[in-house]
Amino acid sequence: DLMKRFIVESIEDPDPSLPSLPKIDDTTLSNFKNLTTFVDQSFEIFAQKGEKEKKKEFIERFTFSIEGTIRGILKNELTQAKALPVDKKNKKFIKLLKNYLPKKND
Repeated sequence: DLMKRFIVESIEDPDPSLPSLPKIDDTTLSNFKNLTTFVDQSFEIFAQKGEKEKKKEFIERFTFSIEGTIRGILKNELTQAKALPVDKKNKKFIKLLKNYLPKKND
């Protein structure tokens, strides 16, 4: 969802209710577009075929790469929030990410 927010805000005005995103270069933006399309299509295929285990393997394979990208882009924000290391088990990191995303209605 964070990558999708970068994509949307490259086209539309930023969401004033959320913290500003750091600027990213065109190559990174293009990579985000390609990756989100690839992930969405892969999830759709896994769902159609009922391949929960393959979806889990796919997520595990890409998590490290995505974490590294986020680490690079949000380096200053992560340091200020003392939210390092970037890891799905780091509560400060997760909290920081959630602050950059719209609140979900339950």
